[in-house]
Amino acid sequence: LRLVEGGFFGLSLSTTAGDMARSVLEGVAYMLEDVITLLESKGISVKKVYSLGGGSKSKLWCSIKADVVNKGIVQVGYAQTTSRGAAVLAAVADGIYKNVGEAVEKFNDQNTVFIPEKENVEKWFNLAENIKKAIKDNVLSTLNSNDIDIRKAAALALASICKIEIPKGQWLNIFDVLINTSQNTNINVQLSSLTALEYIYEE
Repeated sequence: LRLVEGGFFGLSLSTTAGDMARSVLEGVAYMLEDVITLLESKGISVKKVYSLGGGSKSKLWCSIKADVVNKGIVQVGYAQTTSRGAAVLAAVADGIYKNVGEAVEKFNDQNTVFIPEKENVEKWFNLAENIKKAIKDNVLSTLNSNDIDIRKAAALALASICKIEIPKGQWLNIFDVLINTSQNTNINVQLSSLTALEYIYEE
């Protein structure tokens, strides 16, 4: 049987279609956060993110992404930027403009920047302690997964939690926990623990 690669958890009779749609948007936003964390772990600084395409027209989604990645999300004035980029290159090649810089200056669209809402970024701290503990325990246990992609995702998620908590003086024992698990006889656990430590120190 094919393994389940995604699903909805915590559904109840009060769950609406809107709740499920928003969870998908949030899921994509957290995937974006994973990508940014990975880039930054490689020494690539990410100051802001440009949102392109049809989805960028959604103010709600831009706001969600800003809150999740904790960076400014730039909603460009013209959503279909890839088509415009192709047109710009064609115009330069045809001699209408001298270079790409001159062509781009002709398209002076008004961009909108979505700034992370502090109260949303800090919602983590408003969660009940037992819920936060359950999430952290689940992430730690997932480091034992046999799937390399799942282990990597767990390491990234762990680093994201640490990025929130450690500056507040919380979860400081995570270093001892990961150092201990890095000495586990299971090679997968060793690698995922060391990867998590790498991501944390990069933060």
